[in-house]
Amino acid sequence: MTLKNNSKNFENMSTTAGYYDETLLLNRIAKASALGMDGRLKAANEPNMGALIAVLDNTIMQFGPLMDSDKEHVLQLVYPHFCGNTAAQYTSDNYCTQTCGEPSTNTKLISVPTPYFECFTLKQNVGRLNEVDNIDLYMTARIGAERNLIELITQYGIAALEGALGTNLYAGKGTVTGDTTTINAAYWNSGMIPELIRTVIMNKFKDWYVIDSGLLWNQMALAKQNAGNANGAGDAAAFNSIASKYYVDFQNMAAVHGSEQVMYLIDKSAIGMAFKTRLPGIDKSRPVQFASDDWRWSEPSMFHPGIVYDVHYTIACDSLTDDKVETYKFIARPVVAVNPTGCDTANTGILKLVCG
Repeated sequence: MTLKNNSKNFENMSTTAGYYDETLLLNRIAKASALGMDGRLKAANEPNMGALIAVLDNTIMQFGPLMDSDKEHVLQLVYPHFCGNTAAQYTSDNYCTQTCGEPSTNTKLISVPTPYFECFTLKQNVGRLNEVDNIDLYMTARIGAERNLIELITQYGIAALEGALGTNLYAGKGTVTGDTTTINAAYWNSGMIPELIRTVIMNKFKDWYVIDSGLLWNQMALAKQNAGNANGAGDAAAFNSIASKYYVDFQNMAAVHGSEQVMYLIDKSAIGMAFKTRLPGIDKSRPVQFASDDWRWSEPSMFHPGIVYDVHYTIACDSLTDDKVETYKFIARPVVAVNPTGCDTANTGILKLVCG
């Protein structure tokens, strides 16, 4: 028997009939996942979403009619005020001549923004012509598409914070100019914690959290490492007191602010975020068919609860290969709502601190 080297899987095989002494499987193709070598591939596709997680996890608002799947509502929020009045001491015995104020009714509009989307196409013949299965191609594209969407939406959320800034009523170690409090770099250490707490008190925040571009992150990391040292325990205790309120987002804050180092100090009741779907309760196991080649369903995020997408799936024919071409479109409808202010319209519950 003569073995011919006619396979891509064998090289340098002997031409002696009935015998070979070298079987080198040098051209075997392996999937990265099968060898556990896809860790970097997965890490590269994980979204940067620290700021988005912060707002979602701290949302206590109820969005009500805005979540109506059949309507693109612009919600008119009606709320009362009692402003411009002061208490006084009687100056006469005639109780009937006093002038009294009355509450006012105010309105604010909250709407669903234009949706965000990402999409990808899978061609049936691609999986047929190489070692990667279509399911591998789908999952890679699915994760990558969601990463792109989440990072864009996170930046939308940061922009919403930026558009709702209030005026800090307590400058402390900083200087307040408009809606920005500038604090010297020398103060961004554990000594900033009591400053943050006092700022919260002076601005009447009830429950709060921070989103940081990294101003305190290095100091917090060092404090954690030095917690066991006698001279490091104090810093660790200070940072631990805000650990549950601290969120960092290096990448998206930089995408919005560039090189400027920024921290947002936020009252939980000041801003909220939710995701609207037009297909609530319809998952991909039982999609709605809109046309002969068009199916739709809703699908939760693979990365964080509270994020949901509407998925549009269509099938077409590849005119060159007569194979199936599938297109998946993921649509996100994030809703960010900023609560109305009280009598002090500059006190929005969202403060911006910068290093300068």
